[in-house]
Amino acid sequence: MTKPSKLHIIMGPAACGKSTIAEAVSQYLDWPMIEADDHHPRENVDKMSKGTPLTDQDRAAWLDSLINTIKTTPSPAVVLACS
Repeated sequence: MTKPSKLHIIMGPAACGKSTIAEAVSQYLDWPMIEADDHHPRENVDKMSKGTPLTDQDRAAWLDSLINTIKTTPSPAVVLACS
């Protein structure tokens, strides 16, 4: 299995349509899409839902999960939707 060599990142603030755009780009390019929000641990989701900002330490597990997912995607390219 080869690691993806191309990564398109669609990013922006909450509720701006980045997931919708990323899905359209993913379909157009025929690349898999990764939704970064799906990789937050429960603790991060709970903090964010209370309006508590995440720290760099909070983001570490999230970033590790994203990196692992990107590395193990059986595609030469991916689209990532990320706030």
